Amino acid sequence: MPLRYITKQGQTRWRARLRTGTGERQSRSGFPSEQEARAHEEAMRTARRRGQPQRRPKTRLTIYDYWQRWWSEEVTVGKARGTQYGYRDIYACYIGPQIGDVKLRDLVEDPQILVRWRSNLAQTKSQAVVQQAHRVLSSMLSAAAEAGEISHNPILLLAQRSRRGRARKLARTPAPREPVAIDPVAWFLVLDYLRRPTRPPINGNEIRVRRYPLDRECDALILALGFMAGLRLPSEALGLTREDVRNGRLHIEGRSSSGEYAPGSKTGPGRDLPLSRELAEDLERVARSYHDAGRPMGAADFW
Repeated sequence: MPLRYITKQGQTRWRARLRTGTGERQSRSGFPSEQEARAHEEAMRTARRRGQPQRRPKTRLTIYDYWQRWWSEEVTVGKARGTQYGYRDIYACYIGPQIGDVKLRDLVEDPQILVRWRSNLAQTKSQAVVQQAHRVLSSMLSAAAEAGEISHNPILLLAQRSRRGRARKLARTPAPREPVAIDPVAWFLVLDYLRRPTRPPINGNEIRVRRYPLDRECDALILALGFMAGLRLPSEALGLTREDVRNGRLHIEGRSSSGEYAPGSKTGPGRDLPLSRELAEDLERVARSYHDAGRPMGAADFW
C-alpha cells in the first residue's frame, strides 16, 4: 500500500511500492495524493500479471543521442546507401526538430508524446510522409529495446491499442480495372518533343529560350533508357557510363544514389540487358552531340 512522507519543503507526498514476481522491490515517489499512488500500484500489478515490464527505464539518452548511435552502428552498416540517405533525411526533417530532445524513457512513461508528434505531423504533411517517419522512428525504438535502453517499443503498443476489432468497410470494393495498354508510338512522340530547340511556355504567349542540342539529346536519352531498356530512373540512367555500353548490350554496373556513384544496382551486384537498335541509335546521337559540343566522351564518362 502507499506510504506517506513529508518533503523538506513541508509538503505531503505519497510513495507507491510494488514487489515484483522475482522478489525485487520497486517504488516511485512524488504522488500528491494517496489515490494517485494507489492507482499507480494497481497499474503496475496489472502489468505484472500481463507479463509486461514494470521497471522504469534508467537511460538518460535522448532520441537524438540514440539516433547518433543507431546511425553509426546499424544503419550505415546494414542498410543500402539509398536507404541510409532516406533515413537521414526523414529524421532531419520530421523527427529530430520535433522530438529529438525528448528522452527515451519519457516515451515509455508517456506514449502520448508520440501521439501528439504524429498528429502535429499529419496536419502539415501527407499520409505517406507520416507513415515513413513512423516506420523510421519505430525501427529505431525497436533497436533501443533490443539493446536494453528501454523496456519495449512504445509505438508498437500504440498500434495495438488503436485496433478495435474488424475494420468496417465504408464502401464496396471497386472492381479491379484492366491495365491500360500504352501505344509505343507515344514514347517516340515525347522524345521528339524533348529534342525541339524551343518549347512554348505554360501560358502560351512567348517562346522559351533556345536550348543547346546536347541538353536536348541528354533529356531525351534518360526517357529512352527508361522505356527501351527498363532502367530505373533516374538512378541507373545517371550512373550509366560509356564503357557500360559494349558488345551490343547494356551492363548496369552502378547507379547514382543521392548524387554519389554507388556500384551495383539497387537489389544486387549489377545487370546485363539487351540493347535495342533504336536505343543504340539514340546513344550514337548523344555521342555525336558531345563531339559537336567539343566534349568528346571518354570510356569512363557518364552519358
